[in-house]
Amino acid sequence: MPHTHEAEASLASPAMTNAQYVEAKGMHCPFCNASDIEGGSIDIDAGNATQEVACHDCQRAWTDRYQLIGYQAISG
Repeated sequence: MPHTHEAEASLASPAMTNAQYVEAKGMHCPFCNASDIEGGSIDIDAGNATQEVACHDCQRAWTDRYQLIGYQAISG
């Protein structure tokens, strides 16, 4: 039986869903589940923020998305 990319892809771990990624608090690569990830600078725009993140294990990259949910006063 010839070795195909489709067969290889079917053996690979499936990517996390958005819900699974959020539940894991973004601490693991959503593609290979490695914890060796690194985030870049955070860009903020009108109550939303984005951050490019890369995995050092599988070399994939993605964008984390954040949303303003409120504020907390700083005592002082």
